Amino acid sequence: MKCLITGATGFIGSHLVEALTARGAEIACLVRRTSNLRWLKNHNIQYHTGEVTEKESLRKAVRDVEYIFHLASLTKAVYPEDYYLVNTGGTKNILEVCAEENPPLKRFILVSSLAAAGPSPTESPILETHPPRPITDYGNSKLEAERIATEFMSHLPITIVRPPVVYGPRDHDIYFYFRLINHGVIFNAGGANPLLSIIYAPDLVEAMVRLATLEQSAGETYFVSSPEPKYMDELTSLIASALGRKKVLKIPAPLWVTDIMACLMEASSRLTKKPALLTRQKIREIRQKAWVCSAMKLKKDADYICPTPVEKGIAETAAWYRENGWL
Repeated sequence: MKCLITGATGFIGSHLVEALTARGAEIACLVRRTSNLRWLKNHNIQYHTGEVTEKESLRKAVRDVEYIFHLASLTKAVYPEDYYLVNTGGTKNILEVCAEENPPLKRFILVSSLAAAGPSPTESPILETHPPRPITDYGNSKLEAERIATEFMSHLPITIVRPPVVYGPRDHDIYFYFRLINHGVIFNAGGANPLLSIIYAPDLVEAMVRLATLEQSAGETYFVSSPEPKYMDELTSLIASALGRKKVLKIPAPLWVTDIMACLMEASSRLTKKPALLTRQKIREIRQKAWVCSAMKLKKDADYICPTPVEKGIAETAAWYRENGWL
């Protein structure tokens, strides 16, 4: 099993490397010149230096592999157009190169996002057939990447995977909430308590590998999530419990306050050229009643249900943060 992974140095990508290594796969990774290889050093990997935004740098990497897992993307950006440059344009580049250099490819896994589908109209889980209604540039860029992938499906065996919120060891985004709760506080934007589908990273990559080798998944789109969604307040309590925090002070933050904070952070982001942690688009996501998806199609086609209970996954994540000095 010869595999190429883009985005392998990231949180999810490093877990995918571990899962494929356990299966004895031959792994190649596309890395940038500035990539930090700390999570990959203990694995036997072939490296190709390149950027998904530089089409010609991809040609050698895609040759002679059987499976491509395309994870490279931006989840935070200084400017909205950056999402489309990397998430949309990068996907177009690698698919074009695959069609030109490796038409016998066995499978191309495109990792998209629940953000491409948008929030749930109600607290009922949405299906893959739900009309997409993304509400952020990140979600739009991912949906456009999916549409480009669909155009290539007559030439390449492509499977689209849409995870919701992903958490687990090595994650930096959800880590922010662990750190706040570890200090005994959490900010509540306008009383929001959305219902959320979530997925533990090792469960997500297991589903990806299974779908890559499942013949009938070619040309299909799948949500991959834990079977039990959680309200944000429930997740806060579970994190607090995992961290041994008996009390967490919930500080209410009126929406007008969070809007001002987001504007200030966005302005600072443009000066520092570093993505802001809080943006007006992020607040728009938080304000939604629910981000819930159904993984029944995954169960039906791949006979797979994400096995890690949320309580266990959060406990293992908290333990990893502590063992590695993050908390």
